[in-house]
Amino acid sequence: MSFLILLAGCSKDDPFSVPGEKVWKKVPVTKSMTVTLLSIPDLSKPHVECLPENSHVFLSGGGSVQGNVSEIGNVVTNESQWRVNSCETGSEKGQLKESISGRITGVSGDYCTYSGTIIIDFFNNTLTGALYIEGGSGKFYMSSGAVKIEGQVNVSSSTCSWTGTGSITLRM
Repeated sequence: MSFLILLAGCSKDDPFSVPGEKVWKKVPVTKSMTVTLLSIPDLSKPHVECLPENSHVFLSGGGSVQGNVSEIGNVVTNESQWRVNSCETGSEKGQLKESISGRITGVSGDYCTYSGTIIIDFFNNTLTGALYIEGGSGKFYMSSGAVKIEGQVNVSSSTCSWTGTGSITLRM
């Protein structure tokens, strides 16, 4: 009998864990994060009308991003989609406030999901905002963080180029 107990003690598997259950013993590690992205609208997606209703201001309902994110690397554009959840005319004339969400996928297949708010100033063709990381897959599972963004709006092509800095907490 003592021989069996000794063998169980040398086993690599945890004899008290449920088969197939992951045991999260990973430690949270916070890292700085930088983003350089180009946002490309998908004009085939339904448009979103900005509030107040009958403002006659419409935005593309979503699109994709391309570029680079420090913890992701090069972004896979066709798997990095965003959508506009809502928009409203800003408190200042010529401004729009967008509520957005999406995901950014790297060449490894790992992705992070995010939501945030962006304010577009059409008088200066600029944007500012904040994105909040809310988990994802692979190395981004259970991740969190925030990135402050700023950039330029190209009204003729409806694209936005932006950069951002912030931090992300990963489970390492």
